[in-house]
Amino acid sequence: MMFPRIYTAQNSAEAGVVISFLRAEGFHPLDLQTSPSFMLGGGDLFYHVQLPAQEVEAAIEALKVNGYGEGITYQSDEPNAG
Repeated sequence: MMFPRIYTAQNSAEAGVVISFLRAEGFHPLDLQTSPSFMLGGGDLFYHVQLPAQEVEAAIEALKVNGYGEGITYQSDEPNAG
């Protein structure tokens, strides 16, 4: 099963809020500790929120409608999508 990254948070607290919001809306995001995080040159740490591929479109819409649009980082592999 694919778990695309749909949201990138700048800290674990932000990622936790987004994960909690998605769960409350009936989605199934991965737990934060099982999601990959990464650092960039200066030590900036980012956390990805991931969920099952079949939930991506509805979850992105829910995030946008509820004020979480700025952190959405999902890019479809399909041409002309997104």
